[in-house]
Amino acid sequence: MGNSYGGYLALKLLVDKPSAYAGAFSINGVADWTTMLTALDTSIFNVLFGGTVGDTNANHALYANASIYNNVSDLSNDKVILMHSDKDMTIPFRQSNGLATFMTQNNKPVELITMNGEDHVFKKPESFKTLCETTLKFVGKSGAVSCEIGQ
Repeated sequence: MGNSYGGYLALKLLVDKPSAYAGAFSINGVADWTTMLTALDTSIFNVLFGGTVGDTNANHALYANASIYNNVSDLSNDKVILMHSDKDMTIPFRQSNGLATFMTQNNKPVELITMNGEDHVFKKPESFKTLCETTLKFVGKSGAVSCEIGQ
């Protein structure tokens, strides 16, 4: 489980070593670096690390290897939850939405939870409640702890 880059890492660990993990829970995570960097040419990876993408990029093979899409076929019944803010200005919602569509088309189990009206960092109390409830469900502890947010 992880948020932002940690969401990508959770997915990457699962697709690289599917027998070692039972699932992945990605929150506002990247699924494909090529489309991410192409869409956001001002991202820190492009600006500071020369991560620009294109047909002439020497790192094209590395970006392809880093893509979650390229390893989805190795998944079986692994539990994958993608939670993403629909107004995310850091990692576009289409990162998770596209991966969810791709996984569904390839008969891989996935659940996409859209955090309506949220940006990259959650602010609404109901979003934290949804995150809490989904986390407990993911780890098999639903009902064990209350996710009620105090006033």
